[in-house]
Amino acid sequence: MRAPLTFREILPWIIVGLVAVGLIIFLIYYLRKRKKKEPVFRIRPRIKLKPHEVALTEFEKLRAKQLWQQGKVKVYYTELTDILRHYIEGRFSVAAMESTSAEILHNLLGVKEINRSVWDEVGKILMQADMVKFAKETPTPDQNEKNLEKGIQFVNDTMQRDDPTPALP
Repeated sequence: MRAPLTFREILPWIIVGLVAVGLIIFLIYYLRKRKKKEPVFRIRPRIKLKPHEVALTEFEKLRAKQLWQQGKVKVYYTELTDILRHYIEGRFSVAAMESTSAEILHNLLGVKEINRSVWDEVGKILMQADMVKFAKETPTPDQNEKNLEKGIQFVNDTMQRDDPTPALP
C-alpha cells in the first residue's frame, strides 16, 4: 500500500507546470508580434518638459504651500532658490545646484539672453535668500511675495521661445 502524496511533494511539479505554461504563453505572444513585425515590448516615450514649464509649475506649487505664511520662511526661500537653480541649470547649462549665489551670478553675467536689469533682479532674490538662510534675516510679507513674483518674471523674461514664424528674407 502506498502513502498519500503531500503538498510538499507535489509543489515542485506545480511550479514546473506554471513556468512551462508561462513560457508557452510568452512564446505564442512573441511569435504573433514577430509575425506582425511589431516590437515585443513598447516603451512609452517620457514627455520631457522644458525648463520654464517645470519652473513655473513649481512656483505655483510653492505659492500654494503658503510656507512663509506658516512661519517657515527659511524653507520657503530654500525651495524658491532651488526652483531658480534648477531652471538656470536646465536653461543655461550652468552648474547652479553646486554653486554659490555669487558664482551663479558670475556665470550668468556672460549670457546674452539675460540683460542687466534681469540679472540684477535674480541677484537680489538669491542674496535675499542667502540672508534668510544663513543670517537669519526675516523679510517682510511683501518682500516674500515680491521675490516669488520676481522669480516668475525672471523665468518669463529668459525662457526659450519657439518662434513658429519663419524669418522673412
